[in-house]
Amino acid sequence: MLKKRILSVCLILAMLLVCVPFAFAQTAGPIADYGCIALPRRPGDLDRMVFFTLAQGYTALTETFRVVIRYEDYDVPVTEDQMREYTADASQVETVQIPYYENGTHQTRLQCFVPFERLSGIVSVEIPAGSFAYVDGSASPAASFNRPQLLFHSTPFNCRSKVMQDTISLNGGLDVGVGDQIVLSCELPVPVSVWLDGEKKADLDAHTPAGTSFTMDTEGTHTVQLRVMGAEFSSQTFRVVPQMQVYKDQLGAVTEDVGLLFLAPLAAPVAFVIMPPAGIAAALAPLYAGGGIIEVFAAVFRVFNLLKR
Repeated sequence: MLKKRILSVCLILAMLLVCVPFAFAQTAGPIADYGCIALPRRPGDLDRMVFFTLAQGYTALTETFRVVIRYEDYDVPVTEDQMREYTADASQVETVQIPYYENGTHQTRLQCFVPFERLSGIVSVEIPAGSFAYVDGSASPAASFNRPQLLFHSTPFNCRSKVMQDTISLNGGLDVGVGDQIVLSCELPVPVSVWLDGEKKADLDAHTPAGTSFTMDTEGTHTVQLRVMGAEFSSQTFRVVPQMQVYKDQLGAVTEDVGLLFLAPLAAPVAFVIMPPAGIAAALAPLYAGGGIIEVFAAVFRVFNLLKR
């Protein structure tokens, strides 16, 4: 019983660690969430920006708005003070009223973008009191946040496969079958639009839950994109083939792996002479072959998945 509890705790910790890289930062006060982003809004160049979203009720920047970005300057000698400051006023900040999803409702929030080239070295961002206008006319308290993380996701889409009866990686080696669904697997703190082969499929509010999907009906090579503020945020190219081809490919991959597993014991005598631990490992390979056979049978019987609607 104790071992099971320890295993459960380890699994929970592992799940939390996996979620960390894809989490967006949140804070209390005038700022709802924040981060950094780099967008190719100009040919051959990237717009690098610190962004933050105002909490509900905060409607605009005031005339006294200031933002101070404190950062580490890695280009100066180590004997000098590495902390630097960059200050921007309201005229240097790009503001956008964005659609924002929260607690099952569609709202509108003000999102602010501060141009800043050194996204990797930011230590803190500080905004003094009175920088934001509140709906009741009161002054906003001071706000600050630490080490904003770069918003980046190279593979935000997965495939809901009919053959595998599971959600698999869109670029994981197995093609998409005709009739499979492409699924957005992440939640983002900025509004995004989904594009397939240059055609818009959906506009999504900031913080729209993961799960937006569409069905692939045409064979061939396709490209799915996420765009932020009209610029490409991520792009994935994949191939769509008949479902029977997906079935054959997954079956071939499994039988190839199992075939190599069965050949491993033949190398045991030689491996044992050259490197005893390797020989022992090879000799133990048949112990794992049973699991390989099970996987082969599973791959074979996936043909029945093709009969499901």
